[in-house]
Amino acid sequence: MEGRVAGDVELDSAVFQVSLTKNRYEAIACNGESAESVASGPFDQLVLHLEDAKNFQSRSSSGSFKLLLAGDAKGSTWFTKSTLERSFTLTFF
Repeated sequence: MEGRVAGDVELDSAVFQVSLTKNRYEAIACNGESAESVASGPFDQLVLHLEDAKNFQSRSSSGSFKLLLAGDAKGSTWFTKSTLERSFTLTFF
């Protein structure tokens, strides 16, 4: 799965690849067969802002976890690559 993801297209998921030994994460926006890295940084900072990251940290040392919209939220037009990128910009910079 590679390729650019358009900024205004609804995402299927956001995948976070994590290395706790290096204290790093990479956030990847996924839509259909396309996936694009949108952010990376210190994992300990992500844990402060994202509950799923806290849960991952408590049960694993490395790997990945995925954010998906559940139930009624599926089909939400706000879950886009642009929104994901803006959330990292506002939270971490």
